[in-house]
This record gives sequence, structure tokens and C-alpha cells, in this order.
Amino acid sequence: MHSGDKPIALITGATSGIGAAFARRLASAGCSLILTGRREEKLRSSTSELRAGGASQIDVLIGDLADEAHRSAIAKKIPTLPRLDFLVNNAGFNIHANVEEADPQQLRSIIDVHCTATVELTHAALGVMKRNGRGAIVNVSSLASFTPGSGSATYCATKAFVTTFTEALYLELSDSGIRVQALCPGWVRSDFHTRRGIMLSNMPAFLWMEADYVVNESLHALERKKILCIPKFRFKLIAFLCRHLPRVVYFSLMPTFRRLRQGWKK
Repeated sequence: MHSGDKPIALITGATSGIGAAFARRLASAGCSLILTGRREEKLRSSTSELRAGGASQIDVLIGDLADEAHRSAIAKKIPTLPRLDFLVNNAGFNIHANVEEADPQQLRSIIDVHCTATVELTHAALGVMKRNGRGAIVNVSSLASFTPGSGSATYCATKAFVTTFTEALYLELSDSGIRVQALCPGWVRSDFHTRRGIMLSNMPAFLWMEADYVVNESLHALERKKILCIPKFRFKLIAFLCRHLPRVVYFSLMPTFRRLRQGWKK
């Protein structure tokens, strides 16, 4: 059982990338960790490093958040915790294919991992956080929530849902003492991209951020109670332009961007 006097953080998709960086940072703050992920060997191998880094206790929950039973098991575990200081809804994946070419089950899985899991785990966490009068929820969205593009329609749409859901949640919780944030990074170095066949070395270096940098920016923004965190000015500018450009202009630019992106593939 987790001790009631130690902060507890639940991080989904903690195997690599942003999720693993959140685990390292919160471990260094002395948090007990509850980590979820699909790749058991890789996730369990990180626990020694996290304990050495300061985590007082680590629980590992292996499973796929596209699986209703796995989501339900986590949601049922949350109310049994003495406290929950951080919930990081980070798990996510994408397939690069037009909608008509994609496997419908994979599209449903993207929706379940990004949307259903975020809502269900947030709902469960709020009961514990409101009971204790404190807590923070970081929903990892994406710059793609502002930049719909062909080949990733479901991914972009689900990330837009995460951003809007978090903004609405911020309004609901304004007087609760619970902080919420939509983290919307651009390109982050992780195996998220290599698993999709994107050659990192082919992309302009200025586009990339390190996961640790993104997490630091997120936590600093959370301290300032900022609802939206878009690390790096260049990505803030892209988000601003994509939100405010006339749609006819935006859509006319997308074919050029897609041709550039195809050049980054293996």
C-alpha cells in the first residue's frame, strides 16, 4: 500500500518519451509512482533507476489502455489510494494512414487510449483529489490538436478532444484547488516517431525537443496555473497561426507540409 504521507503520481504510457521523463522528474521529488504501459520488460527495467532517483515506491501496471478491462482496473485502483497528487494522462500512439486505408480497430484504439482513458481516469482521480482538496492533472495532448492534417485524422481529432476537454475541466475546477493542464508539445525525441517509420535524422534539428525539457516546461507552467502549455516559442507561434489563419489559407498550405513530412519518412 502507498503511504498517505508521500505524494503519489500515476503516469500512463510511462515506458518511454514524455511519460518516462515525468516518472524521472516526479521520482526526484520523492513521489511514489504508479506506472502503466504495454512493454513490460522495458517498463520494469526502469524501476531500479527510478528508485535510485528518489521514488519511495513503484507499482507497475502492465496493459493496453485500449482494453476496457485494463482501464477499468486502473480506475478502480485509484479510489483505494490514500491520496493522488499527480495524474499524467500521457499514453498515446498513432498510425500514419488515411482513414479509408486504416484498420478500423486501430482507429478505435486511438480513440480509446487518447479520449476514453483520459476521461475515465480523470473521473476516478477527481474523487480522490477533491477528498484531499489538492492535486494536479496533466493531459498530454499535442501541437497536432491545432493542426489537423491528412494521414493522421483520428490522431489530430483525438488530441483536439484532449485539449478541449482539459480547458473545460479547468473551468469546472476553478475553485477546487485542483490544477489541470493540457500539454501540447511539438516534435519530441522518442521512439514514438521511429515506431511510425519517421527518420529522426532527416528532420530539421530545430524542430526537436528533449522529453526532459518538455516535462520541465510543463511543471513550471503548472506551478503558474497555466491551462495550456506549448513548449518553445516556435510551436506557440505555429499553434497561434493555425488557430487564427483563415481556413482556406490553412488548407492550401497543408499539401506542401505533407510533402515535406513524407520526406522525413524512411
